[in-house]
This record gives sequence, structure tokens and C-alpha cells, in this order.
Amino acid sequence: MIIIMVMPRVMNLLRKKEVVTITPLMIIIMVMFRVMKLLKKKIATTTVIPLMIIITVIPHVMKMLKKNKVAVIQIRDGLHIMGKVPEGETMIDMLQALTRLSNLEIASLRGAIAALFDLDASELLENQGLRVRDVPPMLVHLADRPLVTAGDIIETIDELVKHLLALLQQEKFEVSSIAKVIGATFPHLEADAETSDITTTLKFVCTGIVPNLADTTQEITNLILALDGGFVPAGPSGSPTRGMAHLEISMLAIHSHCLLWQHGK
Repeated sequence: MIIIMVMPRVMNLLRKKEVVTITPLMIIIMVMFRVMKLLKKKIATTTVIPLMIIITVIPHVMKMLKKNKVAVIQIRDGLHIMGKVPEGETMIDMLQALTRLSNLEIASLRGAIAALFDLDASELLENQGLRVRDVPPMLVHLADRPLVTAGDIIETIDELVKHLLALLQQEKFEVSSIAKVIGATFPHLEADAETSDITTTLKFVCTGIVPNLADTTQEITNLILALDGGFVPAGPSGSPTRGMAHLEISMLAIHSHCLLWQHGK
């Protein structure tokens, strides 16, 4: 009966391609078959009970996986659909991924917010399971929940990043609205935040990343142009989620003069 109830959920997830959630469901089905075999063989309840406990626990694990999906996967829906400009929540997720790392002199948004509270984002990321003493009270106030480990702090910082970007999106990514967005997010740290790297990074989002994403519509046009043998203008390239959202061309794809000489020979 439980299997019959679970299968429609599995089919629905398959249609949505949510593999991360499907795996625990498949485990439930396999465990249930095992329980049925044990019951048929009249195995002692000491064997069946642990399996039933596992079945009870797995749904809670699934909820945790779904809740922390954004933290594990940089961009939930993939990079983008060719020729389509990201919109709504997809745009926010994209911007959060593109500002997760620094872009040359532009600080990462996660790192800039951590620095606002005198924290080191890199150190927090390397020690997510460790307990943190003396968590900044203002950060705890903004989180509105206890922050015990470095992972809790990173999760809160990422929530603040998303909140900043969501407010900026409501303001149509206007540079003039950055001070207003920062003030709404950090009401008691507004002055410090406005003079920090947060302002610089948000300006980069408004004047660099968002306009480049708006040009996504040119992908299909330029593809057809290339297939027709026409000239395709240069555009942002490389792997933006690795801190290369600023590039007009991928430096990793360009050989040095020495290598070019060797190839020429």
C-alpha cells in the first residue's frame, strides 16, 4: 500500500527531473520490499523495527535535502535556457551564483557580507561543522534564530545575499537604489555597509552582470549568424560561476605566445 502511495510521487519527480529527491524515495521502496520479505518469513520484530525506523527517518532527510538544495547546488535549474533571459527567482539564483566568488577586484557578495560582521567567509566554509563562539549579535538578530556552527552562519549570509538581490530586482537593478536596498537589509549597519565592498559588488551586478544577461537573447541570433558564416561579436565567456563573470573572453582558452610558437612550428 505504501509503495502504491509513493510511486505517483516518484513519477512526478521524474517528470520534474528532481534526481536529488528521487534517490531517497527509491531507497524507501527498496526498504519496503525488504520489510515485506521479512514479514512473510515471520522474522522476529527485532529485525523489522529498525527497518521501520529507517522508513520513518528517510522522509525527514528528504525534507532537509529539499530545504538545503540551494546551498548544495549553485544554480538549481541549470545555467540557462538558450536565448532566454533569466527572470524572477531564476534571475536571483543566477546572480547569487555569479557573485559567490570574487571577480578580479570585485569582491564576492558572500565575502563582503561576512566582512561586514568581521568574519572570514573562506574560513567559515572550510569549517562548516565547527561551533562558532561569539557570533555577532546583529547577525543573530537578522537571522532570527540561533547560529551555532559556521555552516549556520554561511546559510544566514547566503539568505542575506538573496534578500539583497531580490530587493535590487524590485528596484529594476538601478544603481541609484543600492543605498536604499542596503539600508533595508542592514538597518543598523547601513553606514558601514554603504562604504564596504557590498556597494561595489552590487554596482557590478547592476552595470555589468545584469546587462550581459539581458543580451542572452542574442545567443540564437548569433548562432544562426555563425552557421551562415557571418561575424559573431565577442561576448562574456568562460565559467562565470568560478569567478569569471567579468571576462569578455575566456583566458583559459587562449594559449601563451610560447605555446603558439610551438604549435606554429
